[in-house]
Amino acid sequence: MCEIEEVYHSFLSESTSALPLSPTLNLQLITDLNLRSLLVVKNQYAIDSGLFFKVDIAEKFNLTVTLDLYRTIGILLDNAIEGAINSLERTVILSILSDNDYHIVSITNTINQNVVPSDMNKNGFSTKAGHSGIGLTFVEQYMTRMPTISMHATLMNQNFTQTLTIGELHNDLSAGRQPDTTKAY
Repeated sequence: MCEIEEVYHSFLSESTSALPLSPTLNLQLITDLNLRSLLVVKNQYAIDSGLFFKVDIAEKFNLTVTLDLYRTIGILLDNAIEGAINSLERTVILSILSDNDYHIVSITNTINQNVVPSDMNKNGFSTKAGHSGIGLTFVEQYMTRMPTISMHATLMNQNFTQTLTIGELHNDLSAGRQPDTTKAY
C-alpha cells in the first residue's frame, strides 16, 4: 500500500508540473485536480472552436468539487462555449472568488442570439436544434437538492452570465427566501 501511495503522489506531482502554464488558465491556483482537468479539457474545446477562454482567479481555490458540482460546472461551460461560437466576440470567462465561508463560480459568455430568459426555466430548454436539453435539467435538479448552492443568471449586452454561489454567503442571501435556486434576468 505504501508503494502504491508513493507512485500515486509521484504521478500527481509530475502531472501538476506538466499543466499548461497558460496565463489565461491560472491552474496553479486551483487545488482540486478534477476541476483542473475539466478546465484543461474545456480550454481545448474552446480553442478548437476558435474561442478565447480565460479563468479569472486571484487567489487559491481550495474547494473540493463533488461529482455533481463538477458535472454542473462542465455543463455550464459546455453551454457557454456553444453559446459563444456564433457571437462576434467569441469569448468565455470563468471567474472564481473564494472566501473562508463561500465560493462564487461565474461563467460569462458572449452570445449572438436572442435568448428569452423565461424560456431557460422550462424543462428541456435548449438552443440546439434537436437537442433534448438534459444538461440544464440536471443543473436545475441539482440546485433543488443542494441547499448550500444557488444559481443566478443574467443577460446583458450580449453577455450571458451564470453564477454559482456555494456556501455560507448563499445561506445568508437566501434566508427567508423560497426556493433556494435563484434566477434574475
